[in-house]
Amino acid sequence: MLKNKKTYIVLAVLAMILGFAMTLSFQAINFKTSTQEDPRYNTFINFINDLEDKIGTMEQSIVSTREKMNNLQEQQTSEQDQLQKNQDILDYYNLSAGFTKVIGPGITITLDDNTEGAKIAQKKNPEEYYPENYIIHDKDLLYLLKELSQNIEAIAINSQRIVDSSNIRCVGTVIMIDSTRLAPPYKIEIIGDPDKLEAVFMASNKYLELSTRDLPITIKTSDEIILPAYTGTSALKYLKAQQTQTQN
Repeated sequence: MLKNKKTYIVLAVLAMILGFAMTLSFQAINFKTSTQEDPRYNTFINFINDLEDKIGTMEQSIVSTREKMNNLQEQQTSEQDQLQKNQDILDYYNLSAGFTKVIGPGITITLDDNTEGAKIAQKKNPEEYYPENYIIHDKDLLYLLKELSQNIEAIAINSQRIVDSSNIRCVGTVIMIDSTRLAPPYKIEIIGDPDKLEAVFMASNKYLELSTRDLPITIKTSDEIILPAYTGTSALKYLKAQQTQTQN
């Protein structure tokens, strides 16, 4: 009898548990059903769906923007590289043309008029005195530069930069370089290999001639010579760029 009573109790407990579980299940179903039937639920779901769509669109836009930024960065880098190459080319041509202040090893040659020799010659034998034999002429500088030209990288005379278009000529007792009047002594500063320049100068015909005329000459090698940039103008009367014709 006791055994049957315990069995009834267990069954009753199980029945209560089962009933409680079924009740919760029905409540959950009813809650879901009632919630889905609520217009606010549908509005909320639609809002979430729209938000997810917008997030997806934004993610695609971000990816596309990143790709465009990468392409722009690559293009900018390429343009900067090309700009730097163009600047390097321009710097090289400015350097070659003499439009840039330069520094380098070389030699300094100083030529002066033989003033003392002229005085002695004039006093000793005035009839055979020729003053042009005791001064530096424009042709002396021109011939000297010509003999050294293969070893010259840059040159200035009395701080006046010499370029391919420079004009050296005599005006009275002074020498004109372009539009600048120079007076002796003439300090010729040349950038190049100092040993070669000195050797070529000492073996040149012009050095021999100047020495024969007893004109004061000094030469000094240096590890660092600074030359100014060319400040003159290049008057182009006939030169112009050729226009290229495009064919359709």
